[in-house]
Amino acid sequence: MVASVLGSSAYNKSLGGAIIDTSLEAMELTEIATIQNNAYRSLGSSLVIHPKRTITLSGDFPKAIVGLDFKVIENDEKLLSMDIYLSSKYVQLYHQHNYQYLDILRKTFVVDKE
Repeated sequence: MVASVLGSSAYNKSLGGAIIDTSLEAMELTEIATIQNNAYRSLGSSLVIHPKRTITLSGDFPKAIVGLDFKVIENDEKLLSMDIYLSSKYVQLYHQHNYQYLDILRKTFVVDKE
């Protein structure tokens, strides 16, 4: 799975990936089903990637299903490769004046003992 900084705290985290601070530009590659046996070894942890890099997935896929946030794309033709990269387009998010990213993470993922 490839996540942007904003997507790092969602499905990526549930796969064991890291949460990336929103002040950074990066992509994160996280394995969905790791393989750890005598014949094959997966990376086993997420890989944080520079925002200017391109991730190329290649293989011989007779039918591919790709999920992009809320969108699912099905390709009935043979897929040989796919390039994934950060767009040069940005989205501006507006928050309340007292919005603190780390406070939101704490409230979301850490149980307060009060």
